Amino acid sequence: MFDALNVVDLDTMKVKKRLRLGFKPRAIQADYKRDLLIIGGWLNGNITSTDFQLSKKLHEPLPVARYMRNFAYDDENGILFCACLRGLYEINVEMLIRDNKNISRN
Repeated sequence: MFDALNVVDLDTMKVKKRLRLGFKPRAIQADYKRDLLIIGGWLNGNITSTDFQLSKKLHEPLPVARYMRNFAYDDENGILFCACLRGLYEINVEMLIRDNKNISRN
């Protein structure tokens, strides 16, 4: 249903750009410190990260689990907590961007 995020200029209230998020995004998290937009796919169960300014994907999709419901985020340490059908996952965002080999299940 919704597959994009509109970026609005706060002075003019006009849409500056539209970021395509893929099919059925559900959990979305902004990391202002690292200039990232982290997107969790509801149906495909993948996490992707996008450079917010360049609108460029930073890594291959990380398969986690379908039906991602929510993210909680520790922006100081770059740790993403993902709640989904199969449990709670902890993901180191800097490692995700660097080498895509960092998921641990709690």
